Parts: sequence; C-alpha cells; structure tokens
Amino acid sequence: MNANSIIFSPADRMNLTQKHLKRRRDNKGDGIPLYLKGVDYQKGSPDAKFIPAMRGDMTSIIARPSNGKTGVMVRWMRERAKFLMQNKLTNRVCVYVTTETAIENLSTFLIIAEARENERINKTSTEFAMGDITDAEWAEFEQINADSILLPIWMIGHSLDREAKRPDLTPDVLIEAFDGIQKWNNDKTEIDVCFFDYLQRFPTIQGMDVRGSYSKYVDTFKNIAIQFNTHSVVGIQARREVEDKKWPIPSLRDGAETSNIEQSSQNVFSLVRPRMYYEIGDTFGDKNPVMIEKDHLLLSCLKQTNGEANWYKWLKFQPEYNRLDVLEERSAIPCFRKDLE
Repeated sequence: MNANSIIFSPADRMNLTQKHLKRRRDNKGDGIPLYLKGVDYQKGSPDAKFIPAMRGDMTSIIARPSNGKTGVMVRWMRERAKFLMQNKLTNRVCVYVTTETAIENLSTFLIIAEARENERINKTSTEFAMGDITDAEWAEFEQINADSILLPIWMIGHSLDREAKRPDLTPDVLIEAFDGIQKWNNDKTEIDVCFFDYLQRFPTIQGMDVRGSYSKYVDTFKNIAIQFNTHSVVGIQARREVEDKKWPIPSLRDGAETSNIEQSSQNVFSLVRPRMYYEIGDTFGDKNPVMIEKDHLLLSCLKQTNGEANWYKWLKFQPEYNRLDVLEERSAIPCFRKDLE
C-alpha cells in the first residue's frame, strides 16, 4: 500500500467533503429504509426515527436464536429488492450470504412468502418443504418460481445440489465472491445492500482464535460495504446471558466481539420475541406492561450514528409468512437503559 493513499491534506479533506455531500444531495432519498411505516424517518413524524441506511455503512442486528434475526433480514431484503425492481433500477442487486441454510431452502422461503403476500398460494414454506403440494399448487409454484428471476436477489452459500459440504466462507472467499457478482455483467452491476446471516456461523480463520476471527469478519463486512459501495447488514447472535435478565433484551455489550460491532456499525438493533421466554398472556415490562401475544417482536435501536438512538418499536412478526408490521404505540419499557442491564 502506498502511504500517500492514506494521507489527506486540508485541500483533500475539503474537496472530499464537498464531493461526498454533493453526492448525498444529488441522490437525496437514496438511502435504504426498513420499509416499516412508523419506524422509517418521516419529516414531521417524531416517532418515526430510523434514518435510511447509507452505502459504505453497516447495520448489526443482535438477537438470541429464534428471535427473528433471519426473518427480519430476509424481509428487509425482499422489500428492498421489490423497490429496486419497481423503480427500474436494473443495475442494482441485493446479496444474501447464508452460512447455514441451503440456497434452495432459503429461496423456497423467499418465494412462498412473496406468493402468500400476493395471495397466489395459501401454504407456508414448511408445508412446501415437506412435499405437501397439490398438482394445482405445483403448477402455480413453477410459474411463481420462474417469475422470481426478475427479483434482483443474489445468494452466496451452499447448494444441496452443488456441494457435498458447506464451503468455508472466509474473508478472502467473500471478497472474491462479491467481486465476481460486481463483474458479472461487465462491471455494470451495483451491489445495493448485502446481508450476512450470521456472524457466529462463519468459520474460524486459520491461525486465529474465535474472538480474533469474529473481529476479522466484522472488519470484512464493513470493508465490503466500503469497497463495493454497498450497505452491510449483519446478524449477530446474542450471548446466552441475555436470557438471565428480567427482560431478555440484548444490549450493545451482548453481541460477540462487542467492541468491534459497536465501533464498526453505524446502526445497531436488537430483537426479542417475548413468547420465547414467557407464556402468552403474561406481561412484559414493569410500567404500563404489554400483554404478550404470539406475534409480538420488540425492535430496539441501540445505536444510530446519524440519528436518535435508544428507542423501540413493538412489531407484529409472523415468521412463517415473513410478515412484519408495526403495532400501535405501546409503552412497554419505562426506562430503556435500565431494562437492558
């Protein structure tokens, strides 16, 4: 590396700042929202606080297993891909990196969620995976699957058909894969947003311990955002100790390699599904408690570099259909920071 490439004179700094803000001004509205009304920032709406995610930045989502990490990321990808398609941004794509789920199974889940949303099929992806498909449903699925080629979604992972074992998605392999996607169409493809599901499932790097490997992957995800001018979204499994809290809401320090996650991420969210820890009908929170229902999901904003943090939203989450909606405003947490302890 040439040392001059990391030195910025006052003139360099001034010109780069001007160029950066002009690009933001010329591309106003180019950020990536969560596609959740009541969460995404709207001028004049004090309760809608999420500033759209920007290229070159990273968002981390912390949760215990079965608390919605994958569902929220897949839903975010689906909504963004539909936005790109509907607005004819044909050179932009979404990329989903999976270390656990086979591409066929993830794609089935994605396609059935879209089909149910458009009322074309009335079954879950689980029923399809079990082979519970009539001839009429199969014919409809074949057409839906063919139509899905228009969704600008690329996947990186393993196939039940191609691989005898899961590939090691090391930092070098990931960079090579993203470079291949970008160059697929004569360098005309732009990686709009990418999702990594999830940190702890990536393989330990040779010569490093687990902690060092986690830190290296976090750096890699952030470097991908910068190098490919995209936005990285990373799933983080929260520590088991979260479940010992009175209210099991992950905090910033509850993710693996916490310091690097906090420092590298512009946005950090945590998720908790109360039904995973309490009975339906129990209450959640000390003051003005919420009565737990099957579909409740609490989204907490732990960090937001370009906007307000330490806020939360109650969502209605139906993982079997990959549906996510904001519930009416509720006051479940009387003192946000205290309840995270």
